[in-house]
Amino acid sequence: MDSEAIRGRENQRDFRSANGRFFSVLSEASGPDGQLIPFLCECADALCHESIEITTTRYGDIHIGELDYMILPGHTRIAGEEIIEENAYYEVVKKAA
Repeated sequence: MDSEAIRGRENQRDFRSANGRFFSVLSEASGPDGQLIPFLCECADALCHESIEITTTRYGDIHIGELDYMILPGHTRIAGEEIIEENAYYEVVKKAA
């Protein structure tokens, strides 16, 4: 794996980790389910600071699998990742094993 792919995986991991902490805080505080909440795009681009607005329930559903990430349509993916769900607002990608 080249250094760019390694950095991309680190970026994805960091964005997902930050979102996971935010999700935990919202869940513990009985967060506003049904309301759209901005979560970070979990793409591989270190310079991406865009957000995806989804409900906390949907965020939790997407992240049941450890290999699943959510990104904005057209954002940077790493070779071998596949889009497993897409709509006008976000894509769910599965990391290559």
